[in-house]
Amino acid sequence: MERRRALQRLLSLAAVAAVTPRASAAEPYPTRPIKLIVPYAPGGVVDVQARKMGAPLAQALGQPIVVDNRPGASGTLGVGIGAKAAPDGYTVTVGTSSNLGVAPALGARITFDPIKDFDPLTATQIPPPVATSKSPTLGRLT
Repeated sequence: MERRRALQRLLSLAAVAAVTPRASAAEPYPTRPIKLIVPYAPGGVVDVQARKMGAPLAQALGQPIVVDNRPGASGTLGVGIGAKAAPDGYTVTVGTSSNLGVAPALGARITFDPIKDFDPLTATQIPPPVATSKSPTLGRLT
């Protein structure tokens, strides 16, 4: 009877080990272009800053950074698009204090929650537009 239990445990462990992902089998990041959503029109201050940030980032990551300008409603339309993106780390949204802080505080009708829908990545300038991402793989800073 003991031998049977030991064999069952061994088989259970083998089954768990067979389906457990291994670090060496994980897909490297990034393997495709990264979309950088800029919620303002091309040529503006936030767009220029995002493009200046994107160029060295593309070189360091070895993948293109594709700037996607989505202006409207003081930037909340573009940020809303970023909030709906897949949480895979391949979409980064540039947010500002006006669309991530002021608009929600004033009760604007927005389609995103700036706290729940994004994870802050870095401040890009002072006063900071911030780069955010909806990605559990990148982790939370808090």
